[in-house]
Amino acid sequence: MRLLTIASLLVIGCGESEPPADPPVRSTEVCWADRSCAVELVVSHKADGVDEPENSLAAIAALADAGVHAVEVDPRLTSDGHFVLMHDEGIKRTTSADENLTVSSLTLAEVQAYALKDDRCPTPDTEPSRCRIPTLADALDTAKGRIVLLLDIKDLDLERLVAVLNAHDGLSTSVVRSKDLDFLSALTHRLPGLLTMDWRDTQAGALDSIEHRSPLFVQVEPPDLDAVQAAAAAQQVRVMISTLTTLDPYLWAYVDSGALDQEERARAEAEALRDQGVRLFLTSYPIQTQRLLTGEPLAP
Repeated sequence: MRLLTIASLLVIGCGESEPPADPPVRSTEVCWADRSCAVELVVSHKADGVDEPENSLAAIAALADAGVHAVEVDPRLTSDGHFVLMHDEGIKRTTSADENLTVSSLTLAEVQAYALKDDRCPTPDTEPSRCRIPTLADALDTAKGRIVLLLDIKDLDLERLVAVLNAHDGLSTSVVRSKDLDFLSALTHRLPGLLTMDWRDTQAGALDSIEHRSPLFVQVEPPDLDAVQAAAAAQQVRVMISTLTTLDPYLWAYVDSGALDQEERARAEAEALRDQGVRLFLTSYPIQTQRLLTGEPLAP
């Protein structure tokens, strides 16, 4: 039976003579598949927020250890048909490559000959979990039972994606996000029970998704939030926004530049987004965002 880690629910029957039990505390894993769950879920953008290379296995593991709810990763296809994690189409920014080669122009072996960019990674074999460009299969295996992966699929190859999700228990570990709604429909037809997220660029698009598709999740841009949230709340569609232009600048000022007065601004922004109905936060500062949402001070 599917809904996994992400969604197995335990139902306990009670005799008539017994008092009603208190509602069970739902884990964040269960909350991913439960429309009525109001818990805020924090997603690390491209595995940012820890001292590890982005989109690396080490980052996924460190975020899981830190208690972050999910990590967004970016699968792209190599020329020989393997999904690897790489945010950009070119590999120069994040690897040891001297020229901006593209993932699609390289085989898996050629891609993995480059190390992820980190002072601790002179070669990809120095510490493979930190230094080697991972496959999606590796990421699913690393995340299983530990953290949810939000897959931002860059190359829409249905057959290859279905194959890797099936082979590595992807239904129990992942949520798939795409702007191509036909692709999401085809994917869920092949993999019933797979959790997906509609990513819409406009208010009109988000409202159309909510009215005609009623997805579990929809991602919208912050300026469109007020109009979309009323419709989303009526159908128990949970809204995710990227906080890269709202909350993250305050957290950057706090974490990276030491501007301590930014903590209260960050806290106020997090509360404002929560009050607007945001339930999923995509951020480069996931640990700090979770602390804000739970009322903890930013400094541990």
